[in-house]
Amino acid sequence: MSLSAFRRRIKVGQRVTVVNNLHPRLSGERTVHAVQTRGIKTTAEGATDPWFARWPSKGEWRIEGDTLHYVSPKDPDKIDFSYTFAFDAEEQVEPEATADADSEREPESIVTSYRVTWAQKGSDKSRTEECVVDSNDMTRFGDLEQRNGLLRRMLAIRRLPIGQAVPDDIVLQDVIPICNCGPYPGEDCAFAEHRGQRFSLRTSSDAGFEIIHDQHDDTTLGVVHNTLSVDFLTLVREKYGHQ
Repeated sequence: MSLSAFRRRIKVGQRVTVVNNLHPRLSGERTVHAVQTRGIKTTAEGATDPWFARWPSKGEWRIEGDTLHYVSPKDPDKIDFSYTFAFDAEEQVEPEATADADSEREPESIVTSYRVTWAQKGSDKSRTEECVVDSNDMTRFGDLEQRNGLLRRMLAIRRLPIGQAVPDDIVLQDVIPICNCGPYPGEDCAFAEHRGQRFSLRTSSDAGFEIIHDQHDDTTLGVVHNTLSVDFLTLVREKYGHQ
């Protein structure tokens, strides 16, 4: 069974037994709190905050019956932790062929990391840090205004004092998309060999024009007038990630 097919069987409210071999004290019975594109949230009895675990990367998981094993990336014979779900015994499991076909579908959402330079309103001091936006949190995918609103809210909660976390007090100075590789940006990046620098501008032989170049496969995406090249490059990076 593919990982995507197994994930579709998981429902909010299901009981799950967690065996954590790295931190045994975190093992025990839990309840599924949320099933997300990036991972799963579970809660222990009496706990108020859910525990989040990312879905395992390619080659770092194994399924045995109703159990999902997270295989150690350093030792394929070692299990870091396991999730055993209380699936309905009468539940119909999808045929393997269907699961394999579904695994080739586009992901349900895109998670993108950004390098954000910002300042608090009224302050001349700026700072730069990385923020991550999940398209599941957006109602208008690709809308830069809505994306920036999420970034301002995230930074306000993260950096401003409690009681003063007002998103409008965050001034965004520069937002650069870095990576949107799955299952989580920055992990097992498909363009790590280029240090994430996939797209760039190059000088064209035609005066006044620049080339938008994809160095991953050494191709030219287009030749654009230099008054528009930066804007086009920004759109390409926004869609595909990788600065």
